[in-house]
Amino acid sequence: MTRLDREIKKHTKTETEDETLVQLDILIDCIEKQDSIMTSFNEELFGMIVERIVVRDEGLEFMLISGIVFKEKI
Repeated sequence: MTRLDREIKKHTKTETEDETLVQLDILIDCIEKQDSIMTSFNEELFGMIVERIVVRDEGLEFMLISGIVFKEKI
C-alpha cells in the first residue's frame, strides 16, 4: 500500500509540474511578444497572465497563471 501510495503521489506531482511548466511557457511568451518596454498599463496582457487577485489586510496577492504569486503591501 505504501509503495502504491508513493507511485500515485509521484504521478500526481508530475502532472501538476507539467501543467505549471505549460503555464510558465505561456507567461513567458506573453511577455516576450511585447515590442518594447511597457510604460503604461496593458489591460489585455494583465488579463492574460493574472489568474486572480486576493485582497488581504496587509496587502494584495497577484496570482499568475503559472502559480507564481506577487505580494504588494498597501
